[in-house]
Amino acid sequence: MSPEPELPNLTTTPQALPTCCLSLSTPLLTHLSNLLPPKPSFTISIGSGSGLLEALLTHHNAALSIEGVEVNPSVNRYIPEQDMHVVSGTWDLLHARVPDAAAWMFVYPRDPKL
Repeated sequence: MSPEPELPNLTTTPQALPTCCLSLSTPLLTHLSNLLPPKPSFTISIGSGSGLLEALLTHHNAALSIEGVEVNPSVNRYIPEQDMHVVSGTWDLLHARVPDAAAWMFVYPRDPKL
């Protein structure tokens, strides 16, 4: 993976960003951060896509550890390689670190066949 891309600056107003299917804001990051378990536990993000949400969450709250799971490794831009797991489909989730996660985060499946 190339050098870490710069994270967008968020405000209290939700913003649509090109590499994320959610409109993101600081209140959303705060709310999600409060729901997710702190280290040493970790959250698995199923269908992490570009990893933007996950990177913003861990930047917003350094006590979080979030690993990504994706079927297409080329879409990841923000999650460090060591925290990224590539699977063939949902049936492969039990073979990754998914069963060890304290929380699962699932935002939006972009590929209907999954």
